[in-house]
Amino acid sequence: MARAGFVVSGVAAAVVGGALLAGGIVVGMAFGPDGTVSTTPTRASATGVALLVDGLQIDAVGLPVPEGVGVLTLSARSADGSPVFLGAAAGTDLDIYLAGAPYDVVAELTSGGATTTRQVPGTQQPPPPSSQQFWLRQDEGAPAVLTARIPEGATVVLMRADATPGVDVDLNVTLEVDRAWPAALVLGGAGIVLLCLAVGLMLAARRSRAPGPVGAHAAPAGDTVLPGAAAPGDPSGG
Repeated sequence: MARAGFVVSGVAAAVVGGALLAGGIVVGMAFGPDGTVSTTPTRASATGVALLVDGLQIDAVGLPVPEGVGVLTLSARSADGSPVFLGAAAGTDLDIYLAGAPYDVVAELTSGGATTTRQVPGTQQPPPPSSQQFWLRQDEGAPAVLTARIPEGATVVLMRADATPGVDVDLNVTLEVDRAWPAALVLGGAGIVLLCLAVGLMLAARRSRAPGPVGAHAAPAGDTVLPGAAAPGDPSGG
């Protein structure tokens, strides 16, 4: 292989190897040996009977994880340890269920921070949420946990189990990918192999460098002739 070929192949191997190694490090640090990554708990509070979150993307964990990969879990734990209801439903069903009741709508939800809400006034208290049949996803407990993907366009609802006013919970999102750690090891290992290959190709390119031209005053190959001595075979040399 010509020197230029070694150089081009070495650069390509270095670029790909570096990208694979970096990807393996990122995935490994994010998921760890247990294959999970979690957001920082977010405090969500409401003075009404429910806290509504529209368009919650619980798979937005800041990693390039393909759609449908891994298991997503949304959990809600009350500050006082009481049972919490966590559900997802269509907006029209919620309008009927919460008609006349005071509730809060999340205007801003930031991981690790506090929520900003908009209050909707009312005086009625709805029946306990678990008694309703319109929920697309639901769970109740301490904490309440949803492990299924929230349907597109659904609204997430946080309530006390008895539907009394005053919601104060910590929200947490966890993504679990079974083979994340082995994948990180494979990516990192492949990257190291390619980087080693790149070094070998660069060394090969250096060794294959063409020798420089012979100097114009270099002595021709043959016997060495000392000053004042006759060359071998010269009759004048006596």
